[in-house]
Amino acid sequence: MESEWIIALSLLLPTAAYLGWFLVSKKELDLISLASRNIQPEYLKGFNYVLNEEQDKAIELFIKMLEVGDRW
Repeated sequence: MESEWIIALSLLLPTAAYLGWFLVSKKELDLISLASRNIQPEYLKGFNYVLNEEQDKAIELFIKMLEVGDRW
């Protein structure tokens, strides 16, 4: 009787761990996909200015985006 429980748990625990990992990774991929579809090209251009240490251009672009309207 005890060996049956050990066998059942030895099969159930890895299966549960894999299922949990699979569901979390799928959720993360869905969130990344959703976020990438909603990013405006102007935002990426402004972020590129920040990375290239051109903060003045980035600030101007972000302000222009805010003046245009609620595009987020």
